[in-house]
Formats: sequence, structure tokens, C-alpha cells
Amino acid sequence: MEKQSWFDLMHSFGFTDNEAEFYMIEKFYQEKHRKYHNLDHIKDCLEKCRLNEASKSNRVLHLAFWYHDLIYKPFKKDNEQASADLAVRFIKKQTDDVQLANTIERLIMATLHNRTPDTIEEAYMMDIDLSILGSNKEKYTAYTHSIRKEYSVVPWLLYKKKRVEILEMFISKDELYYTDYFKTEFENKARLNIQNEIQQLKTS
Repeated sequence: MEKQSWFDLMHSFGFTDNEAEFYMIEKFYQEKHRKYHNLDHIKDCLEKCRLNEASKSNRVLHLAFWYHDLIYKPFKKDNEQASADLAVRFIKKQTDDVQLANTIERLIMATLHNRTPDTIEEAYMMDIDLSILGSNKEKYTAYTHSIRKEYSVVPWLLYKKKRVEILEMFISKDELYYTDYFKTEFENKARLNIQNEIQQLKTS
């Protein structure tokens, strides 16, 4: 991650550089057990923000992505909340803008993908977080291997069962993506990738 991009984001809010916070974030995303939920994922999300004007200029969305997987423990169910808590704590040290803190928390919690988005910001947050599903074959395959490595302690048969359940949950949705851009550019490819992975898992 480029430190300058963090500084630029901080300055856009009127904050100081917060260099120590940057190094803290970087350290979290470099934890050894992270094979997908790491700095590359955050960088990819921030790059996807630049694909259209609505998300390109949204500094709140960008800040949420820096924090959204800050806490990642594969067998914990409160990663998003723990990450949101750290983001809110940081924001409250910088400003008394309660609305900003609340918005960042809701954006991070939206990446649970257990509800439909309430705002366009939440829609972009969810779509960008899942954009990997609509990537090309090589990138999607690398993603599936990385996810497996994060759950390497889980026996293969159990992993397959759980992974298929998750994939079938996604593909059963009427919409995988909520914004026009991602629906147009990623929806069909994502469904094909998911279907292929399910087929491979069931026959392996």
C-alpha cells in the first residue's frame, strides 16, 4: 500500500497524516494467516473504487475500505464488527462528526452481505467487496486457492461442504450486485465463476 494515498485521504478529511495509524493498519493486513484478506485485497478494492465517478470521489467509501477487513480471524463471526469498532475509535479521535463515524460503521457492516444496501454508498461497498467473484478465470482461481489456504486446518470434505453452501447462497440471490456498473460488468461472469466452482467442488 502506498503511504501517500493514506496521507492524501487523511488530508481530505482535514486530519493529520496519522502515520502511526497507517503502520498499524499495514501490520494487521500482513498477518501470516491472511492469504486473501490482505493488503492486496484492500488495494484491489480501492482500485475498483476508481472505475466510476460515483465511487472514485467518495472519500468516506475509501476510508471504510481501509478498515473493513482490519480484523480477520477465519473462525470468528465478529470480524466486521471488530473492524468497525477500530474504525469508529480512530474517527472519534480525529473529529466529533458522529455522522461520519456512524456511516463508516454501517459501510463496514454491509460487507457481511446479509442484507440489501440502504444507500448507494453501501451498494458500492458491497459490490466492490465482492467484485472478485466476477474476475477473469485466472484471478478467480487464485482467489479460491487463497480462501482454501485461509481455512487450511479444515478437513477437505468439510471445507467443500461449507464452501458450496456459501456459494449456493450467493447464486440464489436475485442480484449479486446492486449498482448499475457492477451489475453490467460483473454479474454474468460472477454467476458463471460460482457455478463452475460449485461443479468442481462437487466432483472433486
